[in-house]
Amino acid sequence: RDWLMEILAKDGIQTMIHYPVPPHMQKAYHEYSDNRLIYAERISEHCLSLPMNPFQSREVLDYICDSIRICQWDKRCRHTGGVND
Repeated sequence: RDWLMEILAKDGIQTMIHYPVPPHMQKAYHEYSDNRLIYAERISEHCLSLPMNPFQSREVLDYICDSIRICQWDKRCRHTGGVND
């Protein structure tokens, strides 16, 4: 995910990680921290938020999708195995 964030940033596409710590492991939910919520943990490790809003043009959406698609074949991504990692 970090390598994809870097590449998208170079293409002028802002990304975010909304939940770097799974909710059950956050201080506010400490009573649940003993539970293993494997899907929440996996999402927090791999999920990436892309720009979106109701007024985003088709051209912007296409640009974002193309940047991700191109990364699958770009030398900048090959060292990590590509988008499927």
